[in-house]
Amino acid sequence: MYKVNWKIGEDFPTILEGKLYLFKVDLTIGFEASEILFSSHLTVDEVERCNKFRFHKDRIRFSVGRYVVRRLLRSYLAGDHTIIEFQFNAYGKPNVDHICGVKFNISHSGKYLLIGVGREYELGVDTEVYNSTIDHLDLGKSVFSQEEQRALSQLPLEERIHGFYRCWSMKESFIKAIGLGLQLPLDQFTVDLAVANIENHLRSVVWKPDLMKVIKTSTVYIDDGYSAAFTCHQSIDEVCYFDLTQLLNLAQ
Repeated sequence: MYKVNWKIGEDFPTILEGKLYLFKVDLTIGFEASEILFSSHLTVDEVERCNKFRFHKDRIRFSVGRYVVRRLLRSYLAGDHTIIEFQFNAYGKPNVDHICGVKFNISHSGKYLLIGVGREYELGVDTEVYNSTIDHLDLGKSVFSQEEQRALSQLPLEERIHGFYRCWSMKESFIKAIGLGLQLPLDQFTVDLAVANIENHLRSVVWKPDLMKVIKTSTVYIDDGYSAAFTCHQSIDEVCYFDLTQLLNLAQ
C-alpha cells in the first residue's frame, strides 16, 4: 500500500463527479470520551443497537461512525439540521436517497474509521487491523480464490500478513460496492496482492465478468499494522484524502 497525503482539517470538500473522497478518523480520542457526546446523533434504533455492544470501544466505534457520517452528509443539506435517516438494502448496505446523487460507505477496525463518499456510482471501502495470531494461509483457503491462495503462499513469510490483509480489505470493499455483502462468495472474484502502486488491482470476476469493465479496486495506506482499500466506478479519475480526526476534538 502506497502512502498518500491525508489533508488534515475539519472542513468538508464539495463532492464533485469523477472524484472519490476518502475520510479517515483516528478514534483514539473518542475512546477516552463519554458516549453521551455522540449518542445524541443516533436514532432510537441506533441507540438500541449501540447499547448491545459489550465493550466501550465498540460502542464508540459505532456511535462516532454515525456522528462523522452525519456531519459529512449534513454539510450537503443547507439549513437542514434534522438527524439524517439511513435506508438499507436487503443486504444491509446503507444509503441516503434524499441527498441527490451522493453515495457513501463506511468501515471501522481497530482505532480507525474510514468513510468513502462520491456521486452517482456505488462504492465500497474497508479497513482491517492486522491479527498476527491467526494462520493466514489456512484462513485464505476458505475465503480467497485459487489464484489469490497461490499468490499468498508464494510471498516470503514476513510479507504474508501484509498480503493477506491487502487481499482481504480489497475483497471486502468489492462486495460492499456491489451491495451484496457476503451473499457473494469471496472466491468468485480475484484481486492482485501486489504492493505496487497500480490503479486497479481487480483481476477477474467469475461471477459477473462484465464488472471488469465497470469498477476498479485499489489499496490505500492508513497506518502501519492496518490495511485499507476502496472499490469504485472506473470513471473516477482522482481520489482525495482527508483526515477528520479534529472533529472529535470539536465534539468535546
